[in-house]
Amino acid sequence: MEGLQFVMPSVDEFIEILQSSNASTEEKINAITNVGKSKNIRAMDHLISLLDDEDPDVRCSAIWAIGKYKNVDLLPSLIPMIKDKNDDVRGTALKTLSKFSDVPAILEDILKQMKDDDPSIRLMILDAISNFEAEIVLDKLIDCMKQDENLEVRLKAIEIIGEYIFKDVRATESLIYLLENSDDYEIQMAIIDQLSQIDPQIKEFLMHSLKGRKKLFIKDPLTDDEKGVDLVYRMNRPLVLRVKPFNEEIEQLKKYIQFLNMKKQLIQK
Repeated sequence: MEGLQFVMPSVDEFIEILQSSNASTEEKINAITNVGKSKNIRAMDHLISLLDDEDPDVRCSAIWAIGKYKNVDLLPSLIPMIKDKNDDVRGTALKTLSKFSDVPAILEDILKQMKDDDPSIRLMILDAISNFEAEIVLDKLIDCMKQDENLEVRLKAIEIIGEYIFKDVRATESLIYLLENSDDYEIQMAIIDQLSQIDPQIKEFLMHSLKGRKKLFIKDPLTDDEKGVDLVYRMNRPLVLRVKPFNEEIEQLKKYIQFLNMKKQLIQK
């Protein structure tokens, strides 16, 4: 007697599971995964209906599967999901919609969620909008870099802005502006890393300047008073630090970047 062979259910059988009110979450997700991989057009309406499922895991799976079709006609069903009450669902919707970066209208809907209360969602939004080729994207990234209340989100914005350094002069200008006006150590270091793309000597110059001060400054959250702390001390304790902005060095930095741009133009002639 030959061994039993496993037979994969047909698409119709998976669709039956999607329609069943008795199917468990695991059964639904398995069926969604398989019809999503098949991209069978007969399953689309059933997947869309599952966007209203009470289980957020099912909604996430349905969003993923619908995205596999890469059909712009399905976008009206996906866009409302970025407002879902569940963080995971909103995140999955953002990741899926970002794959439709050739549809400019989607960007406007995504940008409306920039004020989401969850910083992890705002991080996903930054990743999502970075896929779109639109002037407003850099504007929003710059605003986020300057104004967002979450440090991780601001650092992510700085990282993405760094990708624009050789594409748009506003990227460099905004980074230099914040370097001049921010007293946040983590922000300063992130900006320096991005500016070093222009020339490694920029980082060397700014880091040398920082060491020359010998002191960092910590602001007391209650009194707003500043007190000095040795650089070595920071190495031993991960404190939230406030460092004097690079006011004095900024003009030299601007002149150096201007010189590099002029040099580049001469070489290209």
